[in-house]
Amino acid sequence: MKRSQLSFDYHALHLRPARTVLLLVSIAGGILVSSQWRTRIVRVINPVQPYTSLTETRDALTQEQQQLKDQLETINAGIEKRTSDLKLTNRLDQGIVEQSDAALELAGLTDVQGKGITVTLDDSPDGLIKDQAIAHAADLRDMVSVLRGVGAEAISINGERIVSTTAIDCIVNTILVNETRLSNPFVVQAIGNPEQLEKVLNDPRILQDLHDRVINEGVKLKVEQNGLISISAYKGVLPGVYSKVAL
Repeated sequence: MKRSQLSFDYHALHLRPARTVLLLVSIAGGILVSSQWRTRIVRVINPVQPYTSLTETRDALTQEQQQLKDQLETINAGIEKRTSDLKLTNRLDQGIVEQSDAALELAGLTDVQGKGITVTLDDSPDGLIKDQAIAHAADLRDMVSVLRGVGAEAISINGERIVSTTAIDCIVNTILVNETRLSNPFVVQAIGNPEQLEKVLNDPRILQDLHDRVINEGVKLKVEQNGLISISAYKGVLPGVYSKVAL
């Protein structure tokens, strides 16, 4: 019995290295599978979730932008009040005050009123999403250039005052004016000679691409004369890169 038991143990001893190798391979394989499972590519189960997150971010930024505009408007109102107080107390030379007012008006930093036109630009009411059937940022840029060319003294788009630094851009299907997101219909107001402004915008030889799309694709374009238009001041900040106040 002892020799038999000894013989059995001897063979078992010789089999242990193979079993040990198999055990180690099994452990390594398990670790590898576990690692791959933990690092597998995550699929988007709900495609609405990323869109919702982007929408919430956009809305938060829009709200923050409006708050900053409100703060700037309050500051500008304080500046206007100080200027008015200085006029009343004659602490400033009247000529300097008038030059300052003219410069602010020319820069678009004051509210203005006067005769002019109102233009409404909108997508085709057919509901078809086609590139030629919708209003583009390029249409607004061209319209602003034409109005400036015939002497418009002040221009706004959906309440956004157009100044020398205004950018009119398109990102995907959103039009930005002064970095503010606008939606159609786009209402352009311009102060100037009403007859002249209306005539140039209704001329099919000017803004030809837009007029062709009005006829062929149903894009909406309406120009009206107004006896009195009010255009608000620019609510942003004009950048000064090279200039500073002289002391």
